[in-house]
Amino acid sequence: MPTIRTEIGPSEVAGAKELAKAGQAKPFVFSDTVEKGLRLVVEGHSVRWQLNWGNKTKSLGGLDKLKNAKAARETARKVRDLLRDGVNPKAFLTGKAVGKSDGEATAAAEKATKVAAGGWTWETLVAEYTDGYLAKPRIVRGTLRPPSEGSVRTARDALSIPEADVLKEKLLTEMDIPDLEGVRDAAALRGKTPSRAFVANAKAALSFAKRKHAGKSGLHGVTRWWMEVQPLDETATQPRTRMPSLRDIGRVLYVAEKHRVAGGRKAARETSEVTVCAMWWLILTAQRSSAAMAVERARILPWPEGPAGWKVAAWEEAQMKSKRFHALPIPPRLVLLTERAIAVAPRESQFVFPRLAQKAGDADKPISTTATRDYLTRLRGVPPKSPKGRKRKDAKRKAQELKGRLVNHLEGVPHFSAHDLRRTFATVCSDRKVRPDAISAVLDHAGLETGQKMLRSADVTRLAYDYSQRLAVKAEAVEAWCTAVFEAVEAEWEANRPAPPLSFRAPPPPLAAVVAKVEDARRKGAFSPEAPWYVLMERVQQEERKGLSLAGLSRSEETEAEA
Repeated sequence: MPTIRTEIGPSEVAGAKELAKAGQAKPFVFSDTVEKGLRLVVEGHSVRWQLNWGNKTKSLGGLDKLKNAKAARETARKVRDLLRDGVNPKAFLTGKAVGKSDGEATAAAEKATKVAAGGWTWETLVAEYTDGYLAKPRIVRGTLRPPSEGSVRTARDALSIPEADVLKEKLLTEMDIPDLEGVRDAAALRGKTPSRAFVANAKAALSFAKRKHAGKSGLHGVTRWWMEVQPLDETATQPRTRMPSLRDIGRVLYVAEKHRVAGGRKAARETSEVTVCAMWWLILTAQRSSAAMAVERARILPWPEGPAGWKVAAWEEAQMKSKRFHALPIPPRLVLLTERAIAVAPRESQFVFPRLAQKAGDADKPISTTATRDYLTRLRGVPPKSPKGRKRKDAKRKAQELKGRLVNHLEGVPHFSAHDLRRTFATVCSDRKVRPDAISAVLDHAGLETGQKMLRSADVTRLAYDYSQRLAVKAEAVEAWCTAVFEAVEAEWEANRPAPPLSFRAPPPPLAAVVAKVEDARRKGAFSPEAPWYVLMERVQQEERKGLSLAGLSRSEETEAEA
């Protein structure tokens, strides 16, 4: 291409403009003799400044940005320095074009180069920590722990709050204590939980980056400054000591059985038997809601070596918060409860407590973990929440409108959560002299006191009877707890049992159809003011066994038995 070596000045710039105006078919170059490598290139109808350095060619911009040779030489020197330091000058030139100072544009170029080389920004950290670490199996205290979808979701939500948007595109090497504290303080204005959760998860994520990817993240040789960031005192939570008493539990179960329809609501829909059974199961097993509701029918296994009538409920690792296989011995009345739940289920399902609303083609799912909590809320007479974003005449919203005074059927029973039940379980078992390791084993608390170990993919039945599950030890705690709950339930029924009629005249015998209907209801656990469902079901079973025994006797034996 034609090239003129000269000290570029106003005349050369004017000449380049004339050539461009006429249209230059072949590139024409003015090579500056003052600033080595600087060129003014005319091509077609355009004019641009260009820097040649080594085997690299960088466009510096047109005459609209660099109007004279002096400005072009200054820019060429700065670009050459960046290239010499291994920094891509593209971001520098872009920054200068939008009016950034030399310092700001240089910092942007250095950052862009680090990012291009794999340096971690805040967004990279969030993705690597959640999808690249928590979402995959990882070593925890020497054992391989399967991933937890809940942990991934919780961490991602905590690190992606709106207040953290100021950290986007920021390199970890650029961050310091004030950055995290700024997000923490801003989030605290919205609520305690987002502020507290951000601090905890940010510290965990940065520690992961330094521990696992110090080189890539740029944290090699950097002190753990983020560990100095603390949550605000006003966002801290006090250790929970709340727990329902046995009397409270007995009252809740009595009311749950009796009041299937929450009064005062326009939608007078009866609470399902499955939900009521799930309430009993949650309380009697003392398991976390997520695991308790997800128990599968195929995982209610016989216990050949156990006491008569006992079985074993088993959960796979993915269903447990601890990510360990868990097996729990259940006494005959809990076995009866699973049979009741299966008998009243509205559809075929792999779960003991299936989700009630199941659309065609949807995957089989267990009942929601909030179903029992929502039922207690209705029993407490709490007004229904209006669905967000629904129009006034929406059918679902209209169905939730009130038609009368809401009744609190649990007046005097303090509020408690499903997790509080586990605290009551541990306290009651301890008061009844149950050994501590049995309590911990039932609650699935890992540690030296339980003797439990991590179990990987294997046959569920074999794992359920594995020695590490310590079924006999767990059975001590389960039996003590269930006995205490049943005593409280029966005391509540006794306190509310209707008085006998004053008349001594014997009532007429009921019709056969009525008797059959009552017997069917008793088999399914329908509410009776006389006694809890399990007492009625046990009576039905005894009567059926007695009938079968009499049917098997000879006529002479039957006469003797009747006598």
